[in-house]
Amino acid sequence: MPEKRGFVIILSLFERFKLKKIVIDNIKVIGIAFELGFIIALPIVALGLIGKKIDQKFSTHFFVFIGIALAISLTTVWIYRRFEGMLETLRRASKGGDPAPKAASEKNGENAKKITGNNNDNFKNK
Repeated sequence: MPEKRGFVIILSLFERFKLKKIVIDNIKVIGIAFELGFIIALPIVALGLIGKKIDQKFSTHFFVFIGIALAISLTTVWIYRRFEGMLETLRRASKGGDPAPKAASEKNGENAKKITGNNNDNFKNK
């Protein structure tokens, strides 16, 4: 029995590190799932309700369908752009590069140094 207990303790210590990584990955997946839920639900509910209000105001029955059709097309574009950004991040990470793109201010600062040649070398004491 003591041999088995020692094995369980070692296995437990080893699994602790894997479990931490799995929990982080699961949290990211859950976050993406909630984000997709909002991306799908918000336009349909909002534009469907707007279409219903317009239908009630003008005593018609087709604005709600126009709102839902508009919401579906908007949702399709929104999801496509969201996944396009995720895929770009994965491509950068798989090539060994920085997964996060540089901020616009950092890019502008680098461009300004290239154009003006001002990288604070001119102000060094000689």
